Amino acid sequence: MDIPPNVVVIHPEDRRNSYGLMRKAKVVTAYTSSIGLEAALEGKAVVIAGWSHYAREKVTLNPKTAEEYFEVLGKHARGQGTFKPDVEFAQKYVYWYYKLYHRLNNTDLHNRPFHAPEDSRYFKVPQVTPTRSPEFAELAREFQA
Repeated sequence: MDIPPNVVVIHPEDRRNSYGLMRKAKVVTAYTSSIGLEAALEGKAVVIAGWSHYAREKVTLNPKTAEEYFEVLGKHARGQGTFKPDVEFAQKYVYWYYKLYHRLNNTDLHNRPFHAPEDSRYFKVPQVTPTRSPEFAELAREFQA
């Protein structure tokens, strides 16, 4: 596949600093990696190219078709896009997802190997186990969109 000269693909084994590139970018696109969520936390417009647990209306742009993806990405790359992520909402989501959701649902993603497809269910945000924690219950309602 021919990649245009203005597109930088960073492979996992690449030693370049993806965070430095992200901070200079007008728009960030991600398939499922956490760099999309991290870019949203930095206030960058993020266009999701696939399914991601953090794809939320206030956090990312979530095109439904390939045509819409390229249209939205191009618009923001040309500086014509107006979307800005709700950074406070993204911060709440990070807290809920990483600190509360997995701990209370006994899913420890970071200390076990990932075996697709059977483990892919962990990257979806299913109905949350009921809890007595009012803070958790309030955040769960907010993110169950």
